[in-house]
Amino acid sequence: MNKTKDIQKKRIIYIGETVFCLLIAILWLVSLSQDILNKVDWADALKDFIWLIIFGIATWYNFHQAKTIGTTKFEDDVDDERDQYIEMKTNKLMFNISLNLLMILGALLLICGMVWGKTAGLADIRVIILVTTGVAFLLLWTLLIITWFIVLAINYRKN
Repeated sequence: MNKTKDIQKKRIIYIGETVFCLLIAILWLVSLSQDILNKVDWADALKDFIWLIIFGIATWYNFHQAKTIGTTKFEDDVDDERDQYIEMKTNKLMFNISLNLLMILGALLLICGMVWGKTAGLADIRVIILVTTGVAFLLLWTLLIITWFIVLAINYRKN
């Protein structure tokens, strides 16, 4: 009983850290977007991009830790039939692939828009489309993580 409470406390701590890092990453994304649109020098945009990457990695790490805390790490353990059924129904692998794909595509499109915006100008429609699409992908990634937190909270309350 004590062990499960410790695991639940650690999970809540990791979820809190994930939400905090996600909010800070969103603030750095906003700052980076403002730097791109205001045509500030490369040093400020690069600084914002580096901080965005750092907090993005911290968000991913805490998210991964919150998911895997309390689970067995041995490959020899055979999962219960109920666990296999739940994993099949929730399609966990597809969810993880979509999370990673949205984050990578959003970051790449935002970087391409930033680089192209410096050379072609921000009034170019292609730059606007690239930056808008990149931000949309990153917002979808954020919404998926928030949805995962909501489902986790509902499951936590039911258990």
